[in-house]
Amino acid sequence: MKQRILIIVILLAVITIGVFAYYRHGSSVKAYQFTGSVEKVGGNTIAMHGNYNIPEKPELKNQTKAFDAKVKVNEDTKFVRITIHRPKNMAEMIKAGKFVDPEKLKQEVGVGSLADLSSGNVEGATVESESNIYYRRTFTAQSITYYYPVEY
Repeated sequence: MKQRILIIVILLAVITIGVFAYYRHGSSVKAYQFTGSVEKVGGNTIAMHGNYNIPEKPELKNQTKAFDAKVKVNEDTKFVRITIHRPKNMAEMIKAGKFVDPEKLKQEVGVGSLADLSSGNVEGATVESESNIYYRRTFTAQSITYYYPVEY
């Protein structure tokens, strides 16, 4: 009788581990991008709050599904800075109900840095990874693209 209980327990444990492994690593959902707000930068880690960019799963863009992630950077991480030139009175223009078309603002693409992200001027960023980051809360960035506002 004890042998049967032991076999059943072992069988259940194997099944549980298999199901966990499938959902953790073998899921058919693949995510290689994460977009979110930059919360904190410390050392080679960026704390962000956001979600995956998966075209087949647009429901993930829902802010209620956002989560915290730690993005690691290394010497191979590429930083892409999109400098966006906006008028000094842009906040007042928006408050007054004037439409500001972001597409018409001058933009320049250049090399960015971790220092930009820690400056407090960057609100959000898009992180790309070579490996599937779905279900991961810590991952290494291949590239990080962000908008850096400059007033004129």
